[in-house]
Amino acid sequence: MSDTPLKCTTRHVRIFAATVGSDGILTAANDQLTLDLDPDNEFEWDAGPLTKVQQRFAELVEAAATINAACCARTVTVKADEVFAE
Repeated sequence: MSDTPLKCTTRHVRIFAATVGSDGILTAANDQLTLDLDPDNEFEWDAGPLTKVQQRFAELVEAAATINAACCARTVTVKADEVFAE
């Protein structure tokens, strides 16, 4: 596998096929998806909407894994504490 993680990005949402280390560095992984919301902190997120987005992401990943376990991530990491200020 390449050292560069597979990613899908927009201005406010980034999804990586990677893990986030304790140092914040992404490491490519083909068995885990990581969601990074609002990476530039353009919005102020309350806990409720943030949790709803995180839960929906986890549901979608799980549904995809159920449909085709051979190619879908089974673990979900949400990098909320590094991205959003309280």
